[in-house]
Amino acid sequence: MLDVLEIILGQSFVKALVTHVLGEDFEVIRRPAAFILKLKDGVEDERNINRLIILPPKGYTSNKPNQTNCFHAVESAKIEIKGTVRKGTRGFSKVKNCLLVTSFDNQGAVSHLDKPYLEFDRNDPNSIFAYQERSSGEAPFYVVKSDGTGFYHSLTNLTDEWLVLQLHKVMRPQKKVDLEQHLSMLQDEQASILRKLYKEIIAYGDMLFREDKTLVNAVMRMPPPNVLPALCEMLYTPDVGKHEPCTAFAMILKMGRAYPKQTVDILKERLEQKGLPSYFAEQLISKIVCMQEGRVLQEGVRAKFKSKQ
Repeated sequence: MLDVLEIILGQSFVKALVTHVLGEDFEVIRRPAAFILKLKDGVEDERNINRLIILPPKGYTSNKPNQTNCFHAVESAKIEIKGTVRKGTRGFSKVKNCLLVTSFDNQGAVSHLDKPYLEFDRNDPNSIFAYQERSSGEAPFYVVKSDGTGFYHSLTNLTDEWLVLQLHKVMRPQKKVDLEQHLSMLQDEQASILRKLYKEIIAYGDMLFREDKTLVNAVMRMPPPNVLPALCEMLYTPDVGKHEPCTAFAMILKMGRAYPKQTVDILKERLEQKGLPSYFAEQLISKIVCMQEGRVLQEGVRAKFKSKQ
């Protein structure tokens, strides 16, 4: 797929768009079914962000075709559909109903315990999601608004061609990660493990669980009071397209499965101290509490079954 992307980027009109939006100092982030072109770290503005999204045939911006991502740190985001890229043409081709925008506005929704993102089924008549088919040539439109519109959403290429989108988003003001404040009281080895974890979250994002399982296991062997404050701090990591804060979220959830009560208590304490984003705190606590109640229910069923034998 990368070889096709190179051909796409080599088209004169695509190259002109990339230069206009990003200049020469950009990088390509590969997602499961999309490519994101962004300015390199240290060059990109922290608040006003311009990017290009290139979707292969039937590609999508989430991890799976039936998932949406949450955009808790985004104040607003606007998309312009530039069009498809066809061989032998001198510009983007206009295509009707080429992009599916799947969205849900309620940030209080909680995804299934074992699924990090809200999932949708377009054939479900009772679906909570809104579905819009958009066409290239339309005026730019918002996929996220400050009132919560599009808090969860996903973009899907409905065509069998490569589709190019231009994105402008404004990020909410957010505190910077200060990891060292949570490491000073730890043993050197534990502090080193957490520093490495943070570096790899930035480097790999949610690919961390595939790239370095040894490190993930090392973190999981640490006592919850030692690791959770640092993991909560990592939730403030800017998302540059690799789902970095969601990776810290997944690590906390793994800790919650192993130590549910301790994890919930620490999360509530950190929330009171404003030591993690409230959205993530509510999601994590809800998931772990549901897991605890599920375990109690299952144990009760087993006990009742044994008493009848």
